[in-house]
Amino acid sequence: MNTTSLKGIVPTIVLTQLPDVMSRFGIDDILKLAHFISQCDYESEQFSAVRENLNYSAQALLKVFPTHFDAAAAQSYARQPEKIANRAYANRMGNGDEASGDGWNYRGRGYIQLTGKVNYQALTHFLNDPNIDLITNPDLVATVYPLSSPPSSFTQTTSSPSATAAQRQT
Repeated sequence: MNTTSLKGIVPTIVLTQLPDVMSRFGIDDILKLAHFISQCDYESEQFSAVRENLNYSAQALLKVFPTHFDAAAAQSYARQPEKIANRAYANRMGNGDEASGDGWNYRGRGYIQLTGKVNYQALTHFLNDPNIDLITNPDLVATVYPLSSPPSSFTQTTSSPSATAAQRQT
């Protein structure tokens, strides 16, 4: 599939990686490519953010994470990204409790904002390289694999939702 029509729309750094990513992850038709590019564009604020911005005001915390913050907690956590991540992502997506620090360690990264320890484990497994351990070095998702994180989620969810659910439970 020819991606030259995306020149000027998608950043060059992304375009140079697309052929390999498309081949590795089975993005083999225009609809899959459109979904993939659109989701990456949206999640990364037009391919500009590879790390989740959790610098929320108290008011924003109540809107974005209403089940994790009441008014008092929102005031206490406002503008403290690490504390926000640890509370909002505690005890879910394979993360430990708030004190574990997993929420911050496995916050959204890459163009798709891969989030949660179980998803970092799944991407490590998917990349199938014994030298890559995203649990030990999660920032690699932002620095080395910003485009590789979406295809693992993308191909799993589009090809077999039940397989994805089973993988995320491990």
